[in-house]
Amino acid sequence: MSIDRPAAPPEQGLVVTEKVRGMNASLTPTSEVRPLSERSRGPLKLAERRAVIGAVLATAAVAAVGLTVKSMGAASSSYPATVTASQVYDLNFPSAGKVTEVLVAVGQPVKKGQVLARQDPTTLQSALTAAEGVLAADQAELAQAQSPQLTPAQYEQYQLQVEQAQTALSNAEANLNAAVNSGRASVGQAQVAAAQAQNQVNSDQALSAQACPNGPVPPDPSATGSVLQTEQAQFTHCQDLQLQMERDQSAAAQAASQISVAEGQANDMVTQDQAAVNSAAAALRVAQYQVTLQTSSANPTAVAQAEAVVSQAKGQVAQAQQALTEATLMAPADATVAEVFGAVGEFLGPDGVHQYSGPAALPSSGSSGFQLFPAATVPSSGSTASANQPLLQLIGGNQQVTVQVPEGSVGSLHAGGPATVSIGALHQTVNAAVTSVIQNSVHTSGPVTFDAVVTLDHPVGGLLPGMSASVRF
Repeated sequence: MSIDRPAAPPEQGLVVTEKVRGMNASLTPTSEVRPLSERSRGPLKLAERRAVIGAVLATAAVAAVGLTVKSMGAASSSYPATVTASQVYDLNFPSAGKVTEVLVAVGQPVKKGQVLARQDPTTLQSALTAAEGVLAADQAELAQAQSPQLTPAQYEQYQLQVEQAQTALSNAEANLNAAVNSGRASVGQAQVAAAQAQNQVNSDQALSAQACPNGPVPPDPSATGSVLQTEQAQFTHCQDLQLQMERDQSAAAQAASQISVAEGQANDMVTQDQAAVNSAAAALRVAQYQVTLQTSSANPTAVAQAEAVVSQAKGQVAQAQQALTEATLMAPADATVAEVFGAVGEFLGPDGVHQYSGPAALPSSGSSGFQLFPAATVPSSGSTASANQPLLQLIGGNQQVTVQVPEGSVGSLHAGGPATVSIGALHQTVNAAVTSVIQNSVHTSGPVTFDAVVTLDHPVGGLLPGMSASVRF
């Protein structure tokens, strides 16, 4: 701001004009003297001087108030925030199997590589053993291809091995067929049970719609005698129908979940028996190959083929070993256990834990506007709302908060910028830094805001996701 202010006249009687900037313009001493031109009016009168000085002081006061308000606004730039987890780990077993151990509880801190849960390794160990047997047979075949010379005694021995291998293969194939048939029967029974349970739900819905089209209706308070008894009996009957329908819906959901369990167990049995068939077939192939070689010389093509088969068998052993290793669930990083959705004895895999809703609690019949089961919670098709959750959920990483910043202030934020986080529940204030600014705005009934992520400089004990905080930039 620039103000032209008359200064005191010098001894020659000339008027001095000074360029003054800032809110204290009226108090700044004269720094430059310039004589007036011939068109100057000369010295100001006393009344004019007072008017000019008053205007200057008023303008300076307004400027001072404006700067003070601006300073106060800058000092109060504190915004609401919520503690959030920077890393969330949903952990499941890669292969389906029975959970034998869950070694952690909610709230427990864990270290990277710590064992969290285990599956029954029986099936996976059998698969590994079978794969190792196939590899050993293929390696023997490769050795024979590289040195095919046989003695008569070796030839007779290999002939016997062929017969034994053929018998073993026949037995393994019979076991595999039995496992397939048994698995199909188990899955079929589970499917029938699920269909019967769903039919019962459909029957419940039809009966309830016929007998109680408006749901349980409380008796008319003004009714007496036989009318009251009839209305009370109808009300109780409708309550019973609604409760039975909810129970049957839960039973239908459980029966439906048993289908996947039966399928998993059937696949488990088939996998074991298929591994035994593969092993027996490999042994037979080696025995037959050794017999055909007899005294022939090494064949480069046969050696190359045998080497390729060995390489493939090694890959299968590695996969089986990896699957067995993954039956032990370990922490991927230092973290804290947030949720434990599964339990020992459940048959779980990569899909996690199946969640289904049970019957709702029966409210008091004396409440006004009585409704045993709200219409919105009863599925129209008889199905029950469900979802899958991970066996374990961990939270880790750096402690951070997500802060809501008004649109007028978000432009001044940048990654790495300083911040101060106050956690009211813990009575602590911690230095922090801006990690990122979410570019999508948050539209609510109030002013437009943007979310910014702020990371704390050091861990704070007792800080949990969901806690409220405030951030000052």
